[in-house]
Amino acid sequence: MSVAFTDLDPVPALLDLEARAGASDQDREAWLAERRQGVTATELAKIMTAPNRDLAIADLVRKKREGDPFTGNAFTEWGNLREPIIAADLAGFGVAPETRVFHAASNSRYLASPDGISVDFDGNLVLDEIKTWGSPKPKGSAALAASGYEWQMMWLCHVTGAIGCWLNGEVRLGEPGNFRPGPRSREWFPRDEEMIAQLVEVADLVLAAMDADEAPVIDEEQDTNAVNYLRGLAAEKEGKALKEASYRAAIERGISQESPLARVTITPGTPDEEIEEEVVDLEAAEAAHPKEAQQLARAKARVEKLQAAWDELANQHTKTVTTVTKGKPARATITAGKGTKS
Repeated sequence: MSVAFTDLDPVPALLDLEARAGASDQDREAWLAERRQGVTATELAKIMTAPNRDLAIADLVRKKREGDPFTGNAFTEWGNLREPIIAADLAGFGVAPETRVFHAASNSRYLASPDGISVDFDGNLVLDEIKTWGSPKPKGSAALAASGYEWQMMWLCHVTGAIGCWLNGEVRLGEPGNFRPGPRSREWFPRDEEMIAQLVEVADLVLAAMDADEAPVIDEEQDTNAVNYLRGLAAEKEGKALKEASYRAAIERGISQESPLARVTITPGTPDEEIEEEVVDLEAAEAAHPKEAQQLARAKARVEKLQAAWDELANQHTKTVTTVTKGKPARATITAGKGTKS
């Protein structure tokens, strides 16, 4: 069972994931540019189901360098149209829709863009993936295996740290230009470490191919900035844990004192208090004074009618105003490099 982000106090899984969030597909150019720097779940799914894996990797690297000529068709347009509608319906399962690209903690070039995120009551991260398809692809079917969606979901889990992913499928009925939504399905796929190990191996082959002809130029000052940031982040987490544990211990000790090193003032807590207060009982008032209540209702109805008439008149008079849309500051996603891993 899951709950939505808005229903939660911050939990470690979400705070950690938020620190690894990148561009949103609402800024598509930035989103595509960020995805070109690494390897994504969609890309790996295609490679894992390709007849010739080496050719598939070479084709992907070429597209990353030269650009992908495919810009969409009627089927992808329908999927883009239906995805936010299906995502909104998933709120009933406690799922928050997501549009950003995330970086893995182990390698910032491992990328994934889940469609929905939630946490279970144990604080574990849970994902949702949304698909529109021409025919159902139930769990365990040959059609699902050929689609590569299981590979895609396992990479999503690896990058984000999730314990599993829900696959939400909606059948696409009709023909291009006249599509309509059909039946939906929702099936759970737990995290599979064996599949993830295979994906990591292939992802590293992709990254190696991407870097083969392009030795990176390291800016030493920027490298120092990144390392200092990571050191500060680690110190911040350690300091937060120490601060919270020490504060709880001081409250439990319950002693006010002053020493050369510190002053402690304990303010005792107070228990919950039940307060009774008089409030207006509108139902009783309306029952006791029906004539006046009816007069008030008629007056409100007349005000609403006058307001609607006025709005119609006012809308005939317009003017041009200038507004300024606030821009977005630059941001960086910084994770530990391979040289710091043991």
